[in-house]
Amino acid sequence: MNFGESLAYWYFRLNGFMPLTNFVLHRPDPLHRHNADADLLAVRFPHVYEEVGGKQEDWDNDQFKKWGLDFRNVISLIVEIKTGRYSEESINRAFDERRVLYALRRLGVVNQEACEEISGELSRKGVVHYRAFSFAKILVSNSENAVGSCEKITPCCRIELQHTVDFIRSRMHRYRADKEVSRMFFSGDLIQFFAWEAGLSLVDDIPEV
Repeated sequence: MNFGESLAYWYFRLNGFMPLTNFVLHRPDPLHRHNADADLLAVRFPHVYEEVGGKQEDWDNDQFKKWGLDFRNVISLIVEIKTGRYSEESINRAFDERRVLYALRRLGVVNQEACEEISGELSRKGVVHYRAFSFAKILVSNSENAVGSCEKITPCCRIELQHTVDFIRSRMHRYRADKEVSRMFFSGDLIQFFAWEAGLSLVDDIPEV
């Protein structure tokens, strides 16, 4: 994973999702020789709980409400991450209906017939609700890096890379005593750094002798 994919991975994981990175889409378009991939697929179930960092007040609730996603539903995400300049065409290609359908089938939350219906709706919407399930296309990027107006970009939910950084730092700081001592158990240099960084503030809490 590049650093942007790592940030997105940990943002969604710390919000209770189970993420799958760099999922290969085996030739969704038979007219093209090369395969494609989805940067991140993620699913979240309604009853997520952890004593450390897994409670209702720990989630980025306002952001998900802004997108119209309710944590009481099973939520499935297809996420595209851009750390540099990107075009309208590149985002529309990433969220092509055929690619979305392939990803939905892999997630396996609903049957294939429902996947076809949902992928069609997702071609026109950023979020689709189906019974007790919600599905969303998410773009993680720096908005100022968009090339051109991107007025015809496919409907999707958007979040700034900086927001993911701020959220991760906030979570690490809230549980800094637990996260700092466990930092080397995290599977990634970037999250280990955030846990170490949060632990530095513990020095201020040590009383003078």
